[in-house]
Amino acid sequence: MRKEPTDQRVPLMMEASLLNQIDDYRLSKKIWSRAGAIRSLIRGGLEKEMPAPAGEMKTAI
Repeated sequence: MRKEPTDQRVPLMMEASLLNQIDDYRLSKKIWSRAGAIRSLIRGGLEKEMPAPAGEMKTAI
């Protein structure tokens, strides 16, 4: 999979309690930024919920 730039902005509002959970996850995984943690969680959820297209292998986050 080729590396794509992270140049698309997606404004997102969430509850403080959810943001606290994301920060806890970020710190436990030693992820530098909150945005990086959110991307990691989204990728993990998508990999779990959606099968990889035929011929494409899943990669670790």
